[in-house]
Amino acid sequence: MYARNYTGLTGDDVIRWLNASSSANDSSATTTCQSGWSYDTSVYSSTIVTEWDLVCGDSWMASFAYTALALGQLLGATFWGAVSDRFGRRRPYYLAMFLMIGFGVLVSVSPNFVVFCLFQAVVGVNTVACFASGVTIAVELSGVTWRGHLATAINYFWTFGYMLLAVIAYGIRDWRRLQLVIAAPSFLFLLTAIFVPESPRWLYSRRRTEEADGIVRRIVLFNHQTLKDDIDIYVGASEEDVHSSCGDLCQTNRMRINTLLLGFIWFANALVYYGVSLFMPTMGGNVYLNFFLSGVVELPGYAIAQLSITYLGRRWPLCVTLTVAGVALVCTMVVPSDLGWLSITLTMLGKLCVTASWAIAICFTAELYPTVVRAKGMFASTLCGNVGNTLAPMVGLLSVYSPYIPLGAFGVVAVVAGFASLIPPETKGTHLLDKISTADSSSYTSVIPEDSLTVKKFQKTIGLDRDETESGVYGRGDISVSRL
Repeated sequence: MYARNYTGLTGDDVIRWLNASSSANDSSATTTCQSGWSYDTSVYSSTIVTEWDLVCGDSWMASFAYTALALGQLLGATFWGAVSDRFGRRRPYYLAMFLMIGFGVLVSVSPNFVVFCLFQAVVGVNTVACFASGVTIAVELSGVTWRGHLATAINYFWTFGYMLLAVIAYGIRDWRRLQLVIAAPSFLFLLTAIFVPESPRWLYSRRRTEEADGIVRRIVLFNHQTLKDDIDIYVGASEEDVHSSCGDLCQTNRMRINTLLLGFIWFANALVYYGVSLFMPTMGGNVYLNFFLSGVVELPGYAIAQLSITYLGRRWPLCVTLTVAGVALVCTMVVPSDLGWLSITLTMLGKLCVTASWAIAICFTAELYPTVVRAKGMFASTLCGNVGNTLAPMVGLLSVYSPYIPLGAFGVVAVVAGFASLIPPETKGTHLLDKISTADSSSYTSVIPEDSLTVKKFQKTIGLDRDETESGVYGRGDISVSRL
């Protein structure tokens, strides 16, 4: 606030102060508020802003709380991928889930802002592992027919949680109680470890065939199929494959191109998705309703993604959804101010399409990387997405000039990413690669690779005909739980 004496205020004083305030060379002295602050509690009864007085000169700290979470996600993406490729998919997944939930509970009892940010960062470190490892497990446990469905279906539960958060927050306006209520019950999800097996494909790639055989037999038994004892396994992984590193993501020319393009596509999706999500509550009206509707609009987006993946493939649906999202957001810049409903409609369309594109990109990424580096590839893409996530609020600062300039910037990035998505090879109807040496465009085929790490001669072993095996227990060389 300005350090001015308002006692005996005259008209000339007001004019002089107004002129000084509008001047670029305003040198009026300022001072801190001497009597504290009074907060509006009509929407939120308690927030970190009101509890720790993150206003005036400390207002930047409120934004940093979100940045702490994003920085944690960046850090987590740098090492969880290597951990998942080294120690498996299942154990890192549940360890990260336990840490994420535990520190989520600790956030609710943070004694000060510094500790709050530290706990937020640790939560961020582990959220990326829960997401990327979960997708990897789903993809590697499914065959060609159901792979796209499972990789996409995961996203519905993200949106259900998104919408449920708006409902819970509407009823619980205190931030500590809200944090505790959404975090503590999540410990129940750890019970799913009883039902989720390790990825047999990963076990075969590590030459742990006995463990993998046991899991395969359990899957076959659950699917009410028969399996003879003489499973014929061919493990073609070299020592270099078994002991792969993050540098192997760029080992071949095709791997380099895929890694760079997928990184940019994830960056664009995250930038646009989080940027638009942060913009939605500022459109006016009830903030809880806006947040809820922002989640509702994602549901048809995932349905579009699921249908597109099934019938049209990955490349063109990804290109179209990103491009339409970008064009819709750019168009908000030229909508007249008296047509607010049209701006909201275009923004919602952009959110719907970028939701669909991200779901497609998740499946596409998991399919493009071979088994021995799939987790590293997923986490590398997630890392790029987290960069976009971190930059989204900064781009949003351009709204001081116009609320629609950030949306236009998001739109341009989305259009460029849409055209970039046409460069990688199509993976619809193809089989997952296992070795780094086969990761070139000619290796994505509907015929099982000769050096596959997974079950071979499965038709003779299981006693099924070719049509059944392509969509049944084994998806033409893929270990599948399609009937689960």
